[in-house]
Amino acid sequence: MVLLSCGEDVTNDTPEKKSKTVTDHVTNFSGNSFEDVSDVDLLQELDICVLKDSLGGTAECSPENFEILPFKNDTPTKDAFIVEIKAGIRLKNEVKPLPPVRHIAVYERINGTLARVNGFRGNFVGFQDGEEAKDIIVAHYLVEEETLFLCLYEWNGTRFMFKSIEGLDYGDGVMTLNASSREAVTEEVYSNLIKSNLIF
Repeated sequence: MVLLSCGEDVTNDTPEKKSKTVTDHVTNFSGNSFEDVSDVDLLQELDICVLKDSLGGTAECSPENFEILPFKNDTPTKDAFIVEIKAGIRLKNEVKPLPPVRHIAVYERINGTLARVNGFRGNFVGFQDGEEAKDIIVAHYLVEEETLFLCLYEWNGTRFMFKSIEGLDYGDGVMTLNASSREAVTEEVYSNLIKSNLIF
């Protein structure tokens, strides 16, 4: 388990201003139609949902279940995007529904075909400016530690790689870590994320 004291290691103070801009994002899974009608085409290409489900068992390709977000600079959404998937829905051709946690999948078109390059279980909470692509911040909850970790993933040209812990929440609000504490726990938290199948 990752153990941190509540003294000098964490703080409720506003973190120092960073050179890169962070943009928060909240997915509500609401609305009757996508702002971009081509989002439905992308979901159908992924073959993870149906246009209409009269029996109520398979997820429909709607903003009530999915959100598509572009992330690569100067690249059309159809060729590189993030899809956030509502917790607990049953995807097309799957026997069991997803676990009760949101899923985030990153796709890039390679040789004309969409390929998944990353997968996460957690909430998508924001973008950070990057040169080739926006970096992303994902909130993962580790049950064993009863802690929510806000993790930064940086785009390395082919996929998102775990970079650092941007904050944590024991249940009393998000706190930041000082530099030394962040460095000390980052490797262990990353290992626990892998063990808990929150990165796939």
